[in-house]
Amino acid sequence: MPADPQQNPEELVTLLSAATAFEANVIAASLNDAGIEAKALTAEADLDSPLSLARQKPVAPVLVRRRDLERARTHLAETQDGAAAIDWSQADDTPEAEVLAEAREGLGWARRGFLLLVLIALVLAICWIVAGLA
Repeated sequence: MPADPQQNPEELVTLLSAATAFEANVIAASLNDAGIEAKALTAEADLDSPLSLARQKPVAPVLVRRRDLERARTHLAETQDGAAAIDWSQADDTPEAEVLAEAREGLGWARRGFLLLVLIALVLAICWIVAGLA
C-alpha cells in the first residue's frame, strides 16, 4: 500500500501563491539561494494546462518539498523582516530625466572624440594622397 501523501517528505507542496510570475520567480530564487529547493509555476511553465486559461487572476504558486516547508516559511519571514528594515528615505530618488540628461552629456563627449578621430584620419589620408601625387 502506498505511503500517505501527507507524510511523504519528497512531495511538492505549495508554499504560497504569488500575484505575479516575477514575484514567484524572485521568491523561488531566494529560497534556492538559501539551499531550499523551490520551483515557481508561472504561466510560461504551464501554458498547456487548461487551468492556466481558466484563471481569473494570475496566480503563480511557489512549490517546495514537504520536508522543507517549515524552513521555507522561516526563510520568507526573515527576508520580509529584512526588506521592511530598508530605509527607503536613503534611496536614490534622482529623477529619470536628470539621469538621462547626464547620460546624454557623457555621450556628447564620446561623439566629439569620435568626430575628432575621423577628422584626423581624413587629414592623414589627404596628406598621404598628396604626398603620393608629388
